[in-house]
Amino acid sequence: SGGPCDRPAPMMDYFWQCGSLLLIVLGPIPFVASVMHLQRRAVGTPCFARECLMVLTAWCGIEVLVGMCLGSIQSLRLHSVLISESALLLTGIAILSLLRRRSPLVRQSHAPLSESESSLFFLGTLILIGIALLWTVGVTPVTDFDSLWYHLPTMVHWYQSGTFATPDKVTVPAYYPFSW
Repeated sequence: SGGPCDRPAPMMDYFWQCGSLLLIVLGPIPFVASVMHLQRRAVGTPCFARECLMVLTAWCGIEVLVGMCLGSIQSLRLHSVLISESALLLTGIAILSLLRRRSPLVRQSHAPLSESESSLFFLGTLILIGIALLWTVGVTPVTDFDSLWYHLPTMVHWYQSGTFATPDKVTVPAYYPFSW
């Protein structure tokens, strides 16, 4: 016990979790790249801030759509999410390659992204907000009454049942502990 033979299972689990996260994050990227390809062709001159907003909005919309569709058919489980994300990734790659073959994006002689001060300010702001959010989520435990009493039990039920079903037993406190 305690030897090197005891380690492969936790390491494989770690790599499985990292791979799953990577697939979930990268699944919608080819669709987003297809939208960006069409947008660049239509607009002509790229704008970094507009492209960032489009990428973030499209990625979030696709991920929400996957979650809502799987939850509505009572299949919100990791294997279903991974299958859906794999299908998104492969279909998106096919669409993107088809778009690029039919209408290649003409590269201009200058850099593809605008280096204006507003774009750099926007990028810096996004990075700062992202770091602050990741830090806050990573180090702050959820301890407020509202989250623990009302929201968390419902999400636990969703996670355990794999669907957006209403919990069978909903307990309501006799009073809310705040004056408002």
